[in-house]
Amino acid sequence: MLTMYLALVEEPWEKEWLRMVYERYYRRMLGQARRYLAAEERAEDAVHNAFLHLIGHLERLRDLPEERLGGYLSVAVRNECLTLLRRERPTVPLEDWGDFAAQAESSEAEDIAAVIRAMPETYRAALEMKFLQERTDREIAQALQLSEGAVRVRISRGRALLQQKLREEGYTP
Repeated sequence: MLTMYLALVEEPWEKEWLRMVYERYYRRMLGQARRYLAAEERAEDAVHNAFLHLIGHLERLRDLPEERLGGYLSVAVRNECLTLLRRERPTVPLEDWGDFAAQAESSEAEDIAAVIRAMPETYRAALEMKFLQERTDREIAQALQLSEGAVRVRISRGRALLQQKLREEGYTP
């Protein structure tokens, strides 16, 4: 792929800079994409799209400090993953999550689960146990060493945050 990317740029500094970015960050970007997307081909597509985006902004990006460049690439890959998920997945109201998870192929459910896993730990653990592992409030309370009331509050707040995130990512209207 690097050869193809290098063919898209003309200036020697662009080729050198792009080679450096590819060699330093490709594996990290692919690993991040794999966490969002179940299929290896889709993860590779997301990284490819991120590199094409990067090529379109070489002038602006070449002077970024390396620590900021890594963050930029991370955001670019995440956005490409979410774009692929939005394009390929039907909208799923949160209330229908149980039915959807039961009917969906595992890769489809994994994409929604990735949104849950990206949430803050306070809500992520409770939602993951409730919706993905189908545990009771009592079981969750025991696992997290919380009261059942605290678990219900976390699930309620987590559901609201999840609905917002799913809406932002194009899963719900």
